[in-house]
Amino acid sequence: MSDTPRMESAAGHARGIVDAGILTEGMKLERELNAANERIKQLEEFVRSCADNFDCDHDSHKWSTQCRACDAQILIDAKEAKP
Repeated sequence: MSDTPRMESAAGHARGIVDAGILTEGMKLERELNAANERIKQLEEFVRSCADNFDCDHDSHKWSTQCRACDAQILIDAKEAKP
């Protein structure tokens, strides 16, 4: 019934609770959170791939347009600066 140790722990504590709807909703939210975290992980891998594999486009800087390599590096730096 549970997907993670935290969910298993909650299920163990909730066995005596009459309102199982709370547990069900909590487990649903846990699954949604896990799916969102997996998507974030995939997006972070994509951004890192852009930063590592694209060369800086000097023309974009000259004409003030988007440079994918620099934009990706800005995102990486911002993530690393925040806990």
